[in-house]
Amino acid sequence: MVSANVTLRTISLGSQDATTGWRSIGYGANTVKAIRVSRGASFRYENIGVYAREDAAFLIQDPIHVYDQIYTADLRYYQVRTVQKHTLLDSHFFYETQCSELPQGTAAPGSATWKTSPSDPRSRVKAWIDANVRDAQILKDDGVTQASWECMFANPPYPLELEFRGLSNVDGFYLVGFLTSSTPLMDPATKAPYGYRERLPITISTVDSEGVTGTMLNWRMEAELRYVFENYPTGSLLSSGSTRGRPVHLGSTTLYETEVPMDYRRDTVT
Repeated sequence: MVSANVTLRTISLGSQDATTGWRSIGYGANTVKAIRVSRGASFRYENIGVYAREDAAFLIQDPIHVYDQIYTADLRYYQVRTVQKHTLLDSHFFYETQCSELPQGTAAPGSATWKTSPSDPRSRVKAWIDANVRDAQILKDDGVTQASWECMFANPPYPLELEFRGLSNVDGFYLVGFLTSSTPLMDPATKAPYGYRERLPITISTVDSEGVTGTMLNWRMEAELRYVFENYPTGSLLSSGSTRGRPVHLGSTTLYETEVPMDYRRDTVT
């Protein structure tokens, strides 16, 4: 095994997009020495063809974190999945990382102007939540202190852990998912759709943090979402379905999730 120069790209989050709620992604770049050890490869067939990637371990002395990227001299990008620190007696020796190749390299979303007529269903729901959820009801365990919460599109292009524990230290999220169904409402006279009946999930995600019990905050946020459904159902004829809760164990961190399916009717223009 021979060490070689690689580019270590350290992930950081920037400002929020007004439509999605996602933060912009930035990477710092630093040239360091590392040893790459192949861990095999995998592939699968998709609609776009074959998706193939190589898994590798990198041994590196410099500080490195999960979700960072490594760019090698043979033009390959890897994302860091795990980091294990090795010591020799009382001294730091090196970090061992498990990495997966990124076939599309540095591709990451930037700023965008979202279509507004008709608007993305997720943006309509996010605007409805942002406008009607009462901050004074999203509280920490003491029932007095404001808890930090955000609403964003689900599946951001970075791990949500960076929001819970990183720059913003958010206590809870309303995550607006993709449409699960969209049924046209037909005009019997014109035989054309005059609107759509659509369904999408709203997922409430919380974690335990200082002064916050995740399950308690999750219920406060669900109760407030129920309030919004009950008091602001008009505009798109909004209604909720049967809720479903579950804990997700992420190592030593437990993510508390409650999914609320949302039904609404919209016209074809807005």
